[in-house]
Amino acid sequence: MVRGRYLEGNTQLGEVLSIRKQVIGEELGMPQAAAECPEDMLSVHAVAFDDANRVVAIGSMHYEGEGFTISRVAVLPEYRKQYYGDFILKMLIDRAALANATEIYARVICEAAQFMETVGFSVEGVAQIEEGREILTMKISADRLGCHACQSK
Repeated sequence: MVRGRYLEGNTQLGEVLSIRKQVIGEELGMPQAAAECPEDMLSVHAVAFDDANRVVAIGSMHYEGEGFTISRVAVLPEYRKQYYGDFILKMLIDRAALANATEIYARVICEAAQFMETVGFSVEGVAQIEEGREILTMKISADRLGCHACQSK
């Protein structure tokens, strides 16, 4: 059974940073994006565990003046295509929806855009280059979230 947990701020981030380093830093070649960053102090982090209670997927979200932004979603290679990324993304979306978010943004590598579109995100603007990778900003509006918190508005 998949199990998840939220972490607040920059406490207990050892496992989060470890997966960031392995997936974002080493695999994607983006060491600056993998490092602990100032937003971590103001972020909520979603962590997914496998049956053996091992952290296998992570993601972060912070509030920026216009809405919530999801970033640094990463799943260990051997756990991909098992819905852990989907689970993390939905955990973060649910948390934003409970805070009455009207829009949620996501910053993703271009290769993840199709996955994000399956959840309802759409591309906003043009890709930006960060550490040699194209990064897209994507957005989903509250009316597309399909959660009880949003439908009661």
